[in-house]
Amino acid sequence: MVQGSVCLTPGQKPVTTADVAAAVRRVVTTYLPDAQPSFQPAEGGIVNLPTIFAAGEPQAMQTKTFDVLGFSVVVSAKARWEWTFDDGVVESFAGPGGSYPDMSVAHTYEGPGARAVSVTTLWRGTFTIDGDGPFPVPGPELAKTVGPVQVPVREAHSELVAGPNG
Repeated sequence: MVQGSVCLTPGQKPVTTADVAAAVRRVVTTYLPDAQPSFQPAEGGIVNLPTIFAAGEPQAMQTKTFDVLGFSVVVSAKARWEWTFDDGVVESFAGPGGSYPDMSVAHTYEGPGARAVSVTTLWRGTFTIDGDGPFPVPGPELAKTVGPVQVPVREAHSELVAGPNG
């Protein structure tokens, strides 16, 4: 099927899907959202209780149409997350996490202290060229890391309080 015609100058080679794919890979990271990590409780974690985390970005995205080598391109991508919780633990998650009661991304610290937590979002994408495709964005997943975010972890202490008759 003929898609159109192009006049090439002597020695000029036509642009291939691979050429566009390589250019898309170079450009697409500017279109991917940045994580905005957060944690709950807002005052910080409590030893031996889960601290809840959220990446603050969508699980999937699609760009508006943009130009690459003279072609109209649209990229769609899906994400997964790798959280580094500062105590030597790196965990992978299929979703971005969220606010309580969403405990899909949570970590329990065994001792108090300040923790440096970071999140890497790994994007796998496809793109269309002038409506044709989808074609995979070549190479490994596109990675964007945010952090570290400082998460204070403290111990909870009990306190006896006299009752109304005490």
